[in-house]
Amino acid sequence: MENWDDLRIFLTVAQSGSLTVAAQVLKIDPATVSRRIARLEHAHSTPLFSKSPKGYDLTEAGHGLVAHVDAAQASLNAGLGALRGDGEGLRGRFALARRMGAPISSCHRFAAVSQKFIQIWIFKLWPYRGFST
Repeated sequence: MENWDDLRIFLTVAQSGSLTVAAQVLKIDPATVSRRIARLEHAHSTPLFSKSPKGYDLTEAGHGLVAHVDAAQASLNAGLGALRGDGEGLRGRFALARRMGAPISSCHRFAAVSQKFIQIWIFKLWPYRGFST
């Protein structure tokens, strides 16, 4: 079984393209980040990054791994969000428009339900004038 911290560090370096930035994001020493990447590469006898003065670029093997680690991280976050009951996977801003003549009460009902079960913020933009009714 892989050490999840090593995979999390790998994902952060892959996303940032920089060992230094990844260390700052993770709040750990850059030497630790480098050591963990080296350990992961050594364990699988394959380089995951090509290193250059410009930063860290994923190799073919790194590209193959990053999609799986990213999906695992997303799944873990969704599972922990469900455990907490906070709907973490459903956050963001949502614009709600209604056709002229449509009952405004349906918009208010949607807003009330969405605020209770998922964490979104609704900006009421009615009437929307971008289409004809």
